[in-house]
Amino acid sequence: MKNKNCIFIYYKNLQKQPNQEWLDKRKEFKKIKDFEGIIIYEYLFF
Repeated sequence: MKNKNCIFIYYKNLQKQPNQEWLDKRKEFKKIKDFEGIIIYEYLFF
């Protein structure tokens, strides 16, 4: 089976889980771009 990656959009002004610190610590979430109100992560399936 091929690995498939997805995009995860984190909205900075929302107080929901998962939080940004948790995402930054996880190896399966790779930060692609940081904008003023959002951060775009690539979610890596292992």
